[in-house]
Amino acid sequence: MKIAIIGATSFLGKTLIAELKKVKHNLHLFSRVNSFDWIPSASWTCYNYPSNPLDYKELIAFDVIYYCAGAGIQPKHEDNNAQIYELNTFEPIRLATALKDNSYTGKFITFGSYFEIGNHQEERSYTEKDLATHSNPLPNAYCTAKNLLTRFVDTELRNPKGLPFVFQHFILTNIYGATENDQRLIPYIIKSSIQKEPLSFTAGTQERQYTHIRDVTGFLANNLSVNESGVFNLTANAVISVREMIGKVLQVVEEELGIKPQATFGTADKRDVSMKYLALNTSRLQNCFNFEPQISLEQGIKEYIIRWVP
Repeated sequence: MKIAIIGATSFLGKTLIAELKKVKHNLHLFSRVNSFDWIPSASWTCYNYPSNPLDYKELIAFDVIYYCAGAGIQPKHEDNNAQIYELNTFEPIRLATALKDNSYTGKFITFGSYFEIGNHQEERSYTEKDLATHSNPLPNAYCTAKNLLTRFVDTELRNPKGLPFVFQHFILTNIYGATENDQRLIPYIIKSSIQKEPLSFTAGTQERQYTHIRDVTGFLANNLSVNESGVFNLTANAVISVREMIGKVLQVVEEELGIKPQATFGTADKRDVSMKYLALNTSRLQNCFNFEPQISLEQGIKEYIIRWVP
């Protein structure tokens, strides 16, 4: 297959490339920099919005297009709101519209985030319909931008005139893995523990779902032939508190490294603390696809230790 990956240097993009290169697909990568010496068979195009824009008509030649680009995802990145809306909402909408107008017949795949649930008081998992219709307050531009894209996809798929191409929009939960950004929570815990630095967290009462990145990308690679359009919640089902997840990381650090980190809770402030309970219902995914997570949270955490400890 001829496959385009837009946002190829993202955590999702890089891990997806590693999965797809196991089979001899024809990969074309779009990103700001060419850092793909490890996959010499792939071709590359500079994509750096708005300086180096996408050529929408060029993309019509691909069998599958993954849109993995985004902004406002990583902590401590100073992405402005305009950039967050452009990359998370308007750029994939422009691309989808161009594909439709040019009678594209392949598959277009985009991604949402369960942070688009926003602030709510109920401890329940959200269906795809809930995501497209809720009226919850959204606490920041990232949440709003992601939800706007989900609503656009839902509207397009309900259009009685239909689409000439397969449009799949996967809503992800917290994805993690040893190659993620060093500023994320698990790397922060492990690096600080090794350096014997004190750890500071929120109260950790937020409830979340965690899915290993390779479970996500393995699923995507194994279901290239499934041509069911739709919005699909893609996650492992277990819901745990952030504090419980942190406890699992600290336990692994102690067991594997013999280090007992000093941690305090309730002393840090994070942008997601107002979203007390975030969870997705995966019934629709299971009806259309075969998804069975293979990597446990404990196993995934141990992979960080292998990366960070010589």
